[in-house]
Amino acid sequence: MRKNRKLTGRVDMQEAVSNPSDQFVTYESDTFSITVKDDEGKVVYQNDSESYKYPKVSALADYLRYKGAEMTDDQIQFLGESLKGDKTGEALKSLIEDLNGLLQARAKQSAYSKVFNEHKPVSEETIANSQARMVRDFVRQNPTVSAESAIEVLKQFVPSMKDYTIEMFNANKGRV
Repeated sequence: MRKNRKLTGRVDMQEAVSNPSDQFVTYESDTFSITVKDDEGKVVYQNDSESYKYPKVSALADYLRYKGAEMTDDQIQFLGESLKGDKTGEALKSLIEDLNGLLQARAKQSAYSKVFNEHKPVSEETIANSQARMVRDFVRQNPTVSAESAIEVLKQFVPSMKDYTIEMFNANKGRV
């Protein structure tokens, strides 16, 4: 029987890999400007240099593996060799730039939404519109389900729908 050993010591300048696919990318930082206003137009949060991190790949195989592809060394080598040539190389370089631009845009949008949602005040009207939208979307995706049935199903899974009624849905201007 093996004893559990406690490791002691200090590790400097290392960052834990949170996701196994992170080993195929490097992370860079950038900033964006954000202003969050309440419903009356009053600024509740403003930052001209909100920072965020985004992944960047250097090769097509790295992008594929970052997205979950399991590739053997032979497959990676084949991919590299099959895409040789001046014109193909330029197209591949352009594709990698496009993929990196997409990764950056998604990371920026996600960071922007996170900051916005942390600071945007939520009004009763916003909550009511969100609840009505959930019911409306549920009914649109399931045309044979009535609004009453949709509300009952949503009550089981969405805590904020616990006291929601068909009358509240019918009274909401956001339900159409």
